[in-house]
Amino acid sequence: MKPESSKELHRAAMRQAQEAYMAVVNGDNAAALPLYEQAFLLEQRAAHHFILDLEQEPTRSVLFRSAANLALKCKKYEEAKKMVYFGLAGNPPKEIAEELIEVYQRIIQALKLAEMPSQALDVVHKTPKSSYFWLKGILKTADAQKHKITIVSEDNKTSIIHVPKDLGQIVRNYWDENVSAYILKQGKILTLVEMDKIFMQKTA
Repeated sequence: MKPESSKELHRAAMRQAQEAYMAVVNGDNAAALPLYEQAFLLEQRAAHHFILDLEQEPTRSVLFRSAANLALKCKKYEEAKKMVYFGLAGNPPKEIAEELIEVYQRIIQALKLAEMPSQALDVVHKTPKSSYFWLKGILKTADAQKHKITIVSEDNKTSIIHVPKDLGQIVRNYWDENVSAYILKQGKILTLVEMDKIFMQKTA
């Protein structure tokens, strides 16, 4: 049997993904999930054609980015993370590397939501004044007495965030670093849930 090329696998994956998307548009999420799973498996196979060929860019990182997105859509979170790692392990262009990191942040957010108790999810989805979101910026100041930090975003917007625990550790690990903070917003109050460093792509 003729081996499938990465191009053929990618095209088949995109056809399955389009069918899945149309199922979602038509309100049939149950039908969409297995279609996204099939699309992911096809795109994963396409990307694996280049797993050891680190110089095939941007094709290599684009395929792993696509596979990560499809894995996320079908809730295969650990597989999605692997696809991100493989994509970043090569020599991705700066724009693709940034997009891979964005996918990773969405995977972490999805995992957090999946781990939340049902009562917390009710708050997120049913209470208009309460929501979760990601905030990216630089950790600039900390107030130990008030248990608060400030993060300054790329557009110079300053957010004051309450830190319920481990303020000292957060400051030691993330001071003046590019971070992505997972925030609970209740009315005007922002509370830190989780924080990770953003690993910036090195430039030549």
